[in-house]
Amino acid sequence: MRITDGLARALRTPEAFDAVLKQAEAAGSQYADRDAAAGAAKPRSVLLEQWRAGRTEVAAELRDVPWTTGFRGTARS
Repeated sequence: MRITDGLARALRTPEAFDAVLKQAEAAGSQYADRDAAAGAAKPRSVLLEQWRAGRTEVAAELRDVPWTTGFRGTARS
């Protein structure tokens, strides 16, 4: 979920989205694995708290995006 939340936030600007894509491309197939391993090393209570905070942040950020905004790589682009 953390990667998905980061992508959702990055959709707000082309520059932020490109930066996330460059990070993923640089890490290749290890991108998700590294993030998952970092998360697995944390206590479950910390993961849950971070997940809840991330959901709240993403919802708040995306609520402000006009419906007519196109997002690269989606049906609304």
